[in-house]
Amino acid sequence: MSTGEAWQGWEAKESPELFGVKKSSDPLDPRAFERANMELRNEEKVKEILGSATEEYGIQRILERMNEDGDLKEDVVEHSFRGASLAVDIGLELRLKSEELEGLALGMMLHDIGKRDMPKEILFKKGKLTDEERSVIEAHPVWGLIALSSDPELRFAASVKGVREIVFGHHGFRKKHPYPIDILGEWSSMGGGNMSEEQIRLIQLAATADVFDALASARSYKEAIGDREEAEKRMREDLNVPSEFIDMALARFEAKPALYNRAAA
Repeated sequence: MSTGEAWQGWEAKESPELFGVKKSSDPLDPRAFERANMELRNEEKVKEILGSATEEYGIQRILERMNEDGDLKEDVVEHSFRGASLAVDIGLELRLKSEELEGLALGMMLHDIGKRDMPKEILFKKGKLTDEERSVIEAHPVWGLIALSSDPELRFAASVKGVREIVFGHHGFRKKHPYPIDILGEWSSMGGGNMSEEQIRLIQLAATADVFDALASARSYKEAIGDREEAEKRMREDLNVPSEFIDMALARFEAKPALYNRAAA
């Protein structure tokens, strides 16, 4: 059974709503997996963990607010959903503790929360970004960290260990251009203190899932990469993470020749 079929079957069996959000406007639409070259290995357990975290911390309301005008559904909200699913799926294989899996799920669901108030003309620009536009995009981890502290609906989820670190640090392990800071080199100087090896690995896992889904999924402004070797090449060039994380993500690469692509529709 494919990942898409597994999620669809669960949706129909359990409830006319998924995570408390009506299907007609569901930002956690299981069909999100149809737009990505990805197949999970532990669908049922992933659903259980994401479902529990979503219900307990009110994530569905947060995502509904984030997607009020519908513009962010495929490019941000569904990406966050798939990224969380992939990260937890790999985390299960790594036998992470339950509290680490919860933080990973929540952190990835919210990792792009800083994009919710960004100018749409920059966020969805199809051409090359100017330096000024790039600086706006690269501010989203900082804006996300601010949102976790200032938005009352986010404070409960932000209290879970690992969430703030993932929101702030998911781009901090890029080899060529880590932002907003180089996590390994600058976290302490930013007041983050000394992070444990476990915390570092959690953010690196989130970073791996983020980049993998960005490459393997179709967006409004780009096609998905359909070649596993090309995805591997770009991930290894871009990410300063354990090689095993990249291997485990690529093991879930599943090319779909008829992949949905709104840009070409």
